Amino acid sequence: MNMPKPRVPTASLEARGSFMRHPERKRARANEPVPSRSLSEPPQYLAPAEMLIWQELSAKLPAGVAFDSDETAFEVLVCLVFAFRKRQALALPHVVGELSAMNKLFTQFGMTPADRSKVKTSDENTQDPLEAFLSRKPS
Repeated sequence: MNMPKPRVPTASLEARGSFMRHPERKRARANEPVPSRSLSEPPQYLAPAEMLIWQELSAKLPAGVAFDSDETAFEVLVCLVFAFRKRQALALPHVVGELSAMNKLFTQFGMTPADRSKVKTSDENTQDPLEAFLSRKPS
């Protein structure tokens, strides 16, 4: 069974120069929300070891990919890495179900960088005036 390729975050496509080769992809994502604040410091209620993992993972994130709106999803990632490193069993049926439910909610709310690229904040038919001018057919 072939699985669909995961959606690549807009910031990653921009950094790779993909939109230069495929400007239609950029136009398709023109109205996606753009977070304004970067990922903050770890929450104080995390255990000290989890705070260290937060710092480690946030330092490895590509610039412009994760923002304050991603902090809850990032916190789950930190906790999963912490559990993995402690070699705790995550294969219990209720844990798998909870993770599946959380992932679905993160997706529905557009709370990950890849899912955020699917969210539109205004009319999709609205085109940037410069893009409209540059893409018009010569008379």
